[in-house]
Amino acid sequence: MNISNSNQFGYNVKIAPDADVQDGKVELVIAKRIARWHVLGLIFDTLTNRFIRNKKIIYGHASSVKISFK
Repeated sequence: MNISNSNQFGYNVKIAPDADVQDGKVELVIAKRIARWHVLGLIFDTLTNRFIRNKKIIYGHASSVKISFK
């Protein structure tokens, strides 16, 4: 899971392309459990800015987030 208010990690790798540091919201990026052989495809999708369309990614916006550890 990634919670971000910026659209990239660095080296132009965009993990939350819709993120805006001034809109007061955060972007949620959650990766479902994937098989090892799908990791390369997910990396390729990330580098080509297409990972949000990947069926193993849940992407959303929120104005607040509550995190609890069990």
